[in-house]
Amino acid sequence: MRGSIRVVACAVFLAGAVSPAFAADIMVVASNAPSVPTGQTVDSAAALDLAAGQRVTFIAGGGKSLTRNGPYKGAAWEGAPPADKAFLQSLGKLASGQGKAGTTLGAVRGGPPAEPGDPWALDVNRAGDYCAATGAPVVLWRAAPERAGTLSLAGMKEEGKTSIEWPAGVATVPWPTDLKLEDGAVYLARMDASPTAKRMVVRMVPGNLASDAHRAVWMGDAGCTGQARLLLAAAAN
Repeated sequence: MRGSIRVVACAVFLAGAVSPAFAADIMVVASNAPSVPTGQTVDSAAALDLAAGQRVTFIAGGGKSLTRNGPYKGAAWEGAPPADKAFLQSLGKLASGQGKAGTTLGAVRGGPPAEPGDPWALDVNRAGDYCAATGAPVVLWRAAPERAGTLSLAGMKEEGKTSIEWPAGVATVPWPTDLKLEDGAVYLARMDASPTAKRMVVRMVPGNLASDAHRAVWMGDAGCTGQARLLLAAAAN
């Protein structure tokens, strides 16, 4: 009886010793290495060979991120936590600039900013879908704020309406306290120099999401693609 127990124990030990290391799918969310394109899903155990100056950032399960800086040779991410396939696919679309028009991660813009650098700022000069973080201050943003102006802001239903005096040289102002901010509500924003009002749909991002990567995916699905890409870019740095 003792001999049979020893044989079984030895067999189990050997099976564990030769089993392959755990591997999971991870997403490339930022890369300047031609061999590792942004938006690609890779095996975390895959061999990675980066030259000096090359940099690749991965996101895995739980929204955890890891950046490899060259020179580097080794596994992409040994021990990466597993991730949901749908989550990685959504990350890949955001990272590679697929879907709705927007700025691809890592793009360099010339001249004055045409969009806010803050992923949570709402651009009053552009119509579209916008996302705001639940429980956090909401800010409004405008390009080229050299001159003072007046912003008229009104809800399409019961949210109310107000006007904001926007000082010269100031790019952002807080959401007005006298205008109710509702999830899914439609607002009309018009600077006094603009001939037409911009239609803005505001979605409130749930406060229980696991990471900025998960928030970016939620925002992308809600139509806030530009904001989602900015948030994902920040999470990748």
